[in-house]
Formats: sequence, C-alpha cells, structure tokens
Amino acid sequence: MQIVRRAYLYIVAFISFQTCLWAAVGLALMVIDPPPPGRLLVIRLAGLLSALIVAIPFYLVHWLIAQRIARDNTDERSASARSLYHYGLMIATAAPALGSGASILHELLSLVIGGPGATTLKDIGDDLPTQLVIVALNAAAWIYARRHALADHQAIPEQGGRATIHRIYRYLFVSSGLALTTSGVGTLLVLILEPGSSSAGYWQDVLAEGLTFLLVGAPLWTVTWLAAQEAFASGGEEAESTLRKGYLYLVSLISCLASISAAATILSRLLQRALGTPTRGAPLMADIASPIAVIIVATVLWIYHGKTLSTDAASLAEGTRQRGLRRLYYYLLGSVGLVASLVGAFGLISVLAAALGGAAFSPLRTNLSNSLASLAAGLPLWLLPWLRMQRNSLRTDELGDEARSSLVRRLYLYIFVFVGVIGSLISGAGLINLLLRWMLGALPETPLMELVQNAFALILSGATLAYHLLTILGDGKRQRTSRAEALSDFPVVLIGPSSWTSELVTLLRRMLPGMPIECGESKQAKGLLAGTKAAVLPSTVLATESALRKQLDAFAGLRVVVPRDQPGWAWAGAAPRESIWKEAQDVSSLLEMAALGDPPSAKRGLGAWGVVGVVLLVMLALFVLLPMVFSLIDFMS
Repeated sequence: MQIVRRAYLYIVAFISFQTCLWAAVGLALMVIDPPPPGRLLVIRLAGLLSALIVAIPFYLVHWLIAQRIARDNTDERSASARSLYHYGLMIATAAPALGSGASILHELLSLVIGGPGATTLKDIGDDLPTQLVIVALNAAAWIYARRHALADHQAIPEQGGRATIHRIYRYLFVSSGLALTTSGVGTLLVLILEPGSSSAGYWQDVLAEGLTFLLVGAPLWTVTWLAAQEAFASGGEEAESTLRKGYLYLVSLISCLASISAAATILSRLLQRALGTPTRGAPLMADIASPIAVIIVATVLWIYHGKTLSTDAASLAEGTRQRGLRRLYYYLLGSVGLVASLVGAFGLISVLAAALGGAAFSPLRTNLSNSLASLAAGLPLWLLPWLRMQRNSLRTDELGDEARSSLVRRLYLYIFVFVGVIGSLISGAGLINLLLRWMLGALPETPLMELVQNAFALILSGATLAYHLLTILGDGKRQRTSRAEALSDFPVVLIGPSSWTSELVTLLRRMLPGMPIECGESKQAKGLLAGTKAAVLPSTVLATESALRKQLDAFAGLRVVVPRDQPGWAWAGAAPRESIWKEAQDVSSLLEMAALGDPPSAKRGLGAWGVVGVVLLVMLALFVLLPMVFSLIDFMS
C-alpha cells in the first residue's frame, strides 16, 4: 500500500512540476518576445495559462501531502522513491539548462571566431532571450530540487537504495561531462594535426564546436568527478560501490577499444599507401589526423582511469563483485581482440586463396591491408588479457577456484567453442561440396581458390574450437580436484532426531562425496562438535533445547539451521521445505560454498537500483560515449 501511494504521489508531483516549469517558460518567452496580436496569440496564451492553472494545485496538493507524510514518518523520508523523485527532477532540469547554456556559448564563440557560417549579432539577439529564460528557470528548479534532496540527506544519511540513486545521478553527469570534454579535445586535436587541410569556414565552425564541448564538458566533469572522489574518500558504502567500479571499467574498456581501433586504422592506411593502393589525394597527415587524435585522447583516459582503479584497489580489500567486474573487463577486451584476430586471419586466407586462384594483386591490396591491421591490433588485445585470466585460473587457491567457476569465463569459453563449431561446419561443408562437385564433374571456375579458402578456414575454426574446448576440460579437471580436496577437509556433523539425520546423511553423502559427515542426537552434541567445521540441525531442536544453544554459541564453525514445521513458530523469509530431498539440496549447497571458501553472507548483491544504474551507464556508453569518441575516427574519409 505504501509503495503504491509513494509511486502515485511522486509521479503526479513530478509531472505537474514539469508542466508548471515549461508553462512558465512559455509565458516568460511570450512576455519577452510577444507574438503578433490575433487568434494565434490567444490560443497560445490560453494553452499556457490553462496548463499552469491546473498544474499548480495538482503539484501543491501532492507534494504537500508527500512532505507531511515524510515529516511524520522517517521511513517515508528515507524511501528510495522519494530520493528517485528528487534526483530525477534534478536531471530533468539540469539537462535543458546545460543544453541551452551550450547553445549560448556556441553562438558567442561563432560570433567571435567568425567564418562564412558564423552567427551574427542579430542572431544572438534574437535567440539569446529564449535560451536565457530556459537556463534561468531550469537552474532555479534544479536549486529547488537540490535543496529538498540535501534536506533529506542531512535529516537521514543516505544509504542503501537512496545512496545508489545518488551515485547513479552523479555518474551520469560525470559520464556526460567526460564525453563532452573528450569530444572537444579530440576535435581541437584534429584541427591542430591537419592545419590548412580544410577551408577556413569549415575550420572556424569546427573550432567553435570543439571549444563549446570543451568549455561545457570540462567544468561539468571536474565538479562532478571531484564530488565522486570525495564521496569515495568518505568510506563506507561509497568506497565499496560496485557502480563506481563499473563506471571506471566501462570508461577504460571504451578507451582501450577506441585506441586500438584507431591504431588499426592508421596501420591499415599506412599499409595501403605502402602497397600502392590509390588514395584520395589527401596528404598523409590529413588521412590519419582523426585516428591520431583518438589515440591521444583515449590513451590518456585509459591510463587515468586504470590508475584510479589501481589506487582504489590499493586502498580497499577487493571483494567478489569487484573481482567479477575486473574479469568482465578483461574477458570483454579478450573477446574483441580474438574476434579482430579471427577476422584478420580469415581476411588473409581470402587474399591468399584469391591470389592462388589467379586474381590480380591490385584489387586485393585494400583487403590485405585491412586484414594485416586487424590481426596486428587483435592479437595483443587478445593475448594480454587472456594470459592474465589464464594465470588466475591456474591458481590452486580459493581465487583460482573463483576464477575457473566464474560465469563470465564460462560464457567466454563456450561462445568461442560455438564460433569454432559454426566455422568448422561451414568450412567443412564447403570442402565436402567441392569434393562432390569434383566427383560429379561440375567443378567451379576457381577450384584451387575454394579449396585453399575452405581448408585454411577449417584449420583455423578447428584450432579455435579445440583450444577453447581443451581449456574447458582443463578447468573442469582442476575444479573437480580442488572441490574434492576442499570437501575432504571440511568435516560436518548432523544433530537431531535419528529419523531425520539418517535420511539426510544418506543424501548429503551422495551429493557431497568425500566430505566427512557424522550424525547424532542433541545429547551427543558436545562430543560431535569437537573438530568439526559445520553443524547442521533442524529448527525444532534449536528452538526447544537451551543447552544445545549454549554449546552452539561457543562453536566456531558454521551453523546451518533447517526450517521445520513447529506449532507456534513461523520463519520469516524461509518457509519449511516439503521434502527431505529439498532440505538436502539447500544444505549441500551451503556446505559446499563454505568448504570452497565462500561462506553464506547476509550481504546483499547489487540490488535493484544498482542494476538500474549499471543499465543506465551502459546505455549512456552506447548512445553517448561511443558515438562521441568513435565519430572522430573517419574510416571512410
């Protein structure tokens, strides 16, 4: 009921506030620049006034009710929905203010720099009032929303979902500022690297755009990043935030891929010139200026964020989730590198097959250059992260077990097993097709080219399949050995009625072979607990025998309680199992985790808001960061 009420109040308050804001913007613009008298003026004025008249009472009623409930109830004030309302409103008002501010700055820079397409003083005078009104009213609304968010934070410190929402807000603006800054720096670097290669008008327009990106993005990134660094230095949830690690790894990944892609582009164009491929007549520097700018910007970002990750890791003990993010980062890099290597290798096979088939070399030069560049860029990008992950997986300690059993590693290996299988099927079918056509007297025009192409493709696909399949088998063998050793060194005792322990011990010994498991009744508990690492008992025994509870309090090992039906007792969040088989499954899972060094913990995972934050960051990377960075690489120019 409270969740539904909160959702209703804050959604209506948000919509009505935005309606008031933009109706006020429209009315202010009509006062500054009134349209000609007539029917159109009346219609527009009536629409804005009606929106304002209706939205104001709706906003006041719903917001004041929400405020009254929050004052009387700390749970309400600390609700994630309320925090989402505040920070959502701040995003919705900051974005238009920044956009209009950037438009004003761009027009002023265009006027100062000049050029054939530059803004005139009259254009600025016509557009400036509109943009200033949008900036002023949205900035005032942002300050209003921030004041309420700050009041809640001071009354009740942010933690859990509220803290995650604040981090999402912060890193969205950090990402936006970084994207604008890198675009501005990259644009200016291109102008510096290729002076005089474009017309003066184009140069002036691009200079105004690059300076606008830089002058808006750099302050935005600096302010928000310093706030993020200060929050991290405060410790607690901020220091352990998975969202921060996700942001740092995401920027590092994008920067690395941008740098490697740009380097491959430069290498391809240099090879094309060395092989005599016809060019567009542009000077070499003009041809590679954009990729060089990307390499400079992306490398700086890569080094800086990588250093930040190292500093974070040195100041804090790295947890399972942080190691999981690092593995994801390296396996993504390795995946891109291996795909680029395979594409380059298949391209070289195609060139070789075409040459053996009698094709002229001239048309093959571009394909040869691109393939060599792809292979040269892809191999180190695959080998460096892959060898690092392999070293981790070969370890014989708990970190090695974690590395081998990680979902990311298994996905990586099986994806490339699948790639190898599909490649082998296609190339094998091509060879069989060629053999059947030869036997039936219907050879193709270039049989040698098809033979070479399919044979080498089969070898490459088979090697990819065999290598990753052998890696999977090796992981499985090491994991089984490690599991058997861990289980054999983890003695367990079952305490309870013989009717229950006799059934459960049989199932557990079957599910956990090699684990020493003893059983007995509660009166034998003192002797049974000596030398064991885990005790399993039903809730009925724990609830009725106080002497046993005292012995368990002094027990240093893991205590596993199995919920059982008992009159007058209810177990919140843990319903009793319907069968001994399901109980055995749950108990064996807990015991295996503990034996392998991953004991059960009450610590929650990323959480719903954390997932939302990661999704938003990924969307931002796909739709904002990637286009802004990779747009500087003009592969077709």
